[in-house]
Amino acid sequence: MRRNLEKLLRDLPDLTAKIVRTVSDGDEVWMEWGLQGTRRDGTVMEFVGVNIFQVLDGRFRAGRIYTEVVRDAGGIEAQIDRMTKGTS
Repeated sequence: MRRNLEKLLRDLPDLTAKIVRTVSDGDEVWMEWGLQGTRRDGTVMEFVGVNIFQVLDGRFRAGRIYTEVVRDAGGIEAQIDRMTKGTS
């Protein structure tokens, strides 16, 4: 984990992270988040995800992470084409 974080911070020096929303229900905590930064070639990287954690006695005990690199596909029609036809 440390090695991955070091690489992100080195290769995306303006990296920012934002927690969009959190929800707690019993022993589960859901967290929606986003990362954004500029690559060395000047292109923007945007990465979003949701983490679902199991919490016991105030500590994270297990978790799942769902992520996606956000692509500017040009509106809802282009997004649907990407999902149904695999176009980028």
